[in-house]
Amino acid sequence: MMSGFAPPAKRLERPSRRRIASVWQASTIACGVLGMLGCGAEGPIAIRPVFTYDGKPLAEASISFVRTEGEQGRASFGITDATGVVELTTYQPGDGVLPGNYRVVVLKAPPNPFTYQADDQDLTDPNAIAKLSAMGGGGVRPGPKRVISTIPEVYADPGTTPLTCTVKDADEVLKFELSSKAK
Repeated sequence: MMSGFAPPAKRLERPSRRRIASVWQASTIACGVLGMLGCGAEGPIAIRPVFTYDGKPLAEASISFVRTEGEQGRASFGITDATGVVELTTYQPGDGVLPGNYRVVVLKAPPNPFTYQADDQDLTDPNAIAKLSAMGGGGVRPGPKRVISTIPEVYADPGTTPLTCTVKDADEVLKFELSSKAK
């Protein structure tokens, strides 16, 4: 008597071509029905919003479409070109934004990207600005820092930006006019 020996397993039968075809057909129909019902698997919509600042195209600005409270999904981002148009990215470069409601955040960094502001500094004093610049006087105090924006700060925060929109389809024309007088 041999230990650990098992009798040969019953040979599994291969499914017939007819059975394979019927399973394939049923799964195709099920996928089609789910697609028609719209089971929430909508992808990004390729939109190309236009941004102007005091009537002129806003070039090289960082744009973020941030979901409003209660909305689920990813934010989208991009950089405006010389004409103020932005190609937004959610998952892959240029794929657009998911449908929904957004607050639009805009930040325009100065030519020197190493220019930072400690939160407690006065930006109306040119000497303070030079001291705060990483390339300037070097008088930066330790503490929270953020990039100085060349446009009003109201646009740089999702909680204060007046720019909002609802994205529904690719045919929408979104134009955002920013003003130097915004507070």
